[in-house]
Amino acid sequence: MQEEKNYRVLNISLEESLKSSLFDQDFAIEMVSKHLIKMPFFHSKIRALLTFMGVPNCGKRYM
Repeated sequence: MQEEKNYRVLNISLEESLKSSLFDQDFAIEMVSKHLIKMPFFHSKIRALLTFMGVPNCGKRYM
């Protein structure tokens, strides 16, 4: 339980620092940080976590 609380604090800190340097990407930041924080609790091995960052409408969806 304490470990989950520590991860929540880390999640909030990560989101705040990313949101201060990346503009207009709030939803993407929330999704990435949520999944990064959950990774230690998965029982199966995660093979890859891909993130595509860039300006809007530059074709990230098709990568």
